Amino acid sequence: MGRFVTLGCVVALLSGCMAPDMSSEPARWTGLYTYGHEVSSFQPCNSDAGYWATLPAAEAERLSKLSLEKARRVGKPYQPIHVDLTGALRSNKGEQGFAADYDAILEVSAVHHVSRSIPASCGQPG
Repeated sequence: MGRFVTLGCVVALLSGCMAPDMSSEPARWTGLYTYGHEVSSFQPCNSDAGYWATLPAAEAERLSKLSLEKARRVGKPYQPIHVDLTGALRSNKGEQGFAADYDAILEVSAVHHVSRSIPASCGQPG
């Protein structure tokens, strides 16, 4: 029995050492950005993944304004807008606050295109 416990501990330690690093090179992303009270999130098209989004100040102001305007128009909070952007993922391990509740953090470096309407090609898994 003791050998199995020891083996289990070794396997757990090794798998932790081999966990992939969430830091990534900047890449192009297309998906949904949602802004609201304590929310700044990005969900890639056709994915269940959700990332806490950090943006340059000017882009954060522009995208939050568009998302809030859409929410007012629809009459419901947290309305997504379609975005095409460049950003890099980083781990949210050790984060506190709302970012800790997401799959990772997407650090956005540039926003290339924004639309209030969501194209059919950007379906969301259910």
